[in-house]
Amino acid sequence: MVTMTAYNNLNQIGMRILQNDSLRKEIIFHYQHNYELLLGWNEGLYNLWFDDAAKIYDTHFRKFQYRIGAVPFDYQALRRNEEYINHLNIRIGLLNSSIERNNNTIERSEALIDLIEKELKKRNRE
Repeated sequence: MVTMTAYNNLNQIGMRILQNDSLRKEIIFHYQHNYELLLGWNEGLYNLWFDDAAKIYDTHFRKFQYRIGAVPFDYQALRRNEEYINHLNIRIGLLNSSIERNNNTIERSEALIDLIEKELKKRNRE
């Protein structure tokens, strides 16, 4: 997961220590936009899962242990249950979207790291 520690430290010291305006803007945008969107999305999915899943699991499962497993009352009936199938299809779609968002944030983070490394190399030559 993306960390805010370096960004928060930089904010405390002051963004003005970054002499490169475009790099400063990229860092700010990355953390205030990309990271905030990802954090909000993931938190929303987490909350949605618990709200949505609670209804399904209370109705159709005898036993449920988070991250361990669940035991349905009637497995064969559950396999044909439209509500449960719809729940799974929506969940799969949301998780696929979440994977895409996380991968995009990773790519943006790597691009930002490249910019920072270029700036550091430039400073070392000066």
